[in-house]
Amino acid sequence: MRSLTVRSTMLTVALTITAGCDLTDKFSCSEEGAEEPTTDTDDDSMDDMDDMDDMDDAGDADDADDADDADDADDADDADDADDADDADDADDVYQLVLLEDLTGNPSGDFPGADIDTVSIIKANGDEFFAQSVVQSDIDCTDNLSCDVSAMLGSTDTVDTELGECFGGGAPDASLFTALNGGWLILDFSSDENGDVTIENGDSIHVYEIGSTECGRFDDDPFSVSVGFSADSDFVNLGDYGSGVNEALVSGL
Repeated sequence: MRSLTVRSTMLTVALTITAGCDLTDKFSCSEEGAEEPTTDTDDDSMDDMDDMDDMDDAGDADDADDADDADDADDADDADDADDADDADDADDVYQLVLLEDLTGNPSGDFPGADIDTVSIIKANGDEFFAQSVVQSDIDCTDNLSCDVSAMLGSTDTVDTELGECFGGGAPDASLFTALNGGWLILDFSSDENGDVTIENGDSIHVYEIGSTECGRFDDDPFSVSVGFSADSDFVNLGDYGSGVNEALVSGL
């Protein structure tokens, strides 16, 4: 019995030394001796959640950047559209038409009112472009032997500016000019031959009116000259002419 007791005691001491705690006190052994196992499960989960939050934040930031880029692109498109609209408006405002109105008080005779051989635009460099088409007109042909508006298109065929006479010094040819008879017409100067003719400040508009100023004989009849960019637009009046002055200087456009 003594021998068994000694072995048991020695085994207890040995186990106690090996474990670093008192085997007789399981609580003392657990708290003071052995190191409790630890786990990173909770911390790892939190880290993973943080990583996911970071990814969400990054995704939100990317979405915000994309939205900003889309807004910037829309703003740029709007600005381009506005510029295009402005360019279109500018293109619409190019002056190309001449409105010629007869100011004769009581037109009478075979060729009533202002008698027009043709009209031209003289550019600042001296280039001259004659009327190519009649856009609109309102001319009374009653008792008017020269009411054909096409007769006044193209270069001069009645007025000889070098000699300062008309019809070669002979009788009037009714087919070579237009008698306005108190009416009006709108002229365009652009054509395949002339190209795109515009009217600018500094240009002159020469009205070849068959009268004493151009021909040295016949009466000068009064007329007004205006310019516009379409038949329906408001025309800019350049003044009244016909009494010794047949050229209108373009200004105020």
